[in-house]
Amino acid sequence: MKVLKNILLLLFIVINAAVAAATLNIAVASNFSQPARQLALKFEQQSGVSVLISTGSTQILAKQLANGAPYDVFLAADESTPARLVSDGYALAGTQFTYARGQLVLWSHQSGFIKGDDKVLFTNKFKHLAIANPKLAPYGA
Repeated sequence: MKVLKNILLLLFIVINAAVAAATLNIAVASNFSQPARQLALKFEQQSGVSVLISTGSTQILAKQLANGAPYDVFLAADESTPARLVSDGYALAGTQFTYARGQLVLWSHQSGFIKGDDKVLFTNKFKHLAIANPKLAPYGA
């Protein structure tokens, strides 16, 4: 619920620019695209302002912003990329905030294989372990 309130607050802050343009342009990291679409629908219903969502990796969206993409809001998957955009002059200082926190999960399709901790990682009982590439997804780091 706090995430919803933070993002709706952010959207209302930028609404003046959006009203003038008739559309609010939001860049959203892929890992948050579905919640962002749900929030955008609520925002459109409450404000009457159209929302255009562009999704992609945080790094690709940041490069688009640095090259002049007309995004009003950038919802990144990490904190360092927006901070870099601010320090490089591509985003407004003082507007960055953490809108959500993610959590890594150790999961198996085999019921009971993971017993609520990471001990299985220190055995030879599994064949594959997947994690995101840190060059493409912040969770990989």
